[in-house]
Amino acid sequence: MKKLFKVLRKAVRDRAAERAEIEPLPASVRVDGKTCLVTGANSGLGKAVAIDLAKRGGHVLMACRSGHPEAGEEVRAASGSDRVEMLRVDLSDMNSVHQLCDELSDRETTIDIAVLNAGVVPRRARRTPQGFELMFAVHFLANRVLVDRC
Repeated sequence: MKKLFKVLRKAVRDRAAERAEIEPLPASVRVDGKTCLVTGANSGLGKAVAIDLAKRGGHVLMACRSGHPEAGEEVRAASGSDRVEMLRVDLSDMNSVHQLCDELSDRETTIDIAVLNAGVVPRRARRTPQGFELMFAVHFLANRVLVDRC
C-alpha cells in the first residue's frame, strides 16, 4: 500500500509540474500533393490530425472501422477540403489490413505521410481472428504491415 501511495503521489506531482509548451506548427507549413494516411481518424486526436492535414493541402485517407462515414464529412467540412476519403479497415484483423494495402496498391497510391494513431485498450485480454493478442495486433502488427506494404 505504501508503494502505491508513493506512485500516486509522483503521478500527481508530474501532472502538476510546469512544462514548456510546444509551439504549434505555422499555417505556412503545407503538405500540398502529399497523400496522408491517418488511422483512428474518426474521433479524438486522429480526427484533429486529419483536419489539420486536409487544411494544409494533403489528400487525407482516414482509415477507420466501418460505421463512421459521418466522420469523413465532418473532416471535409471542418477543413474546407474535398480531398478526404474514408477507408474501411479493422486493424485487429490482419486480413483487413492486407486488404487495405492491396486496395491502395491496386490504386497505385503511395503514402507520403502516415499517422498511425489508432489504438484499443480492452478491459480483458482478447484474441484477434488470427490468434494474436488484440492490443499487440492493433498497436504493433497492423502498423508494421502498413509501414512495410503501403
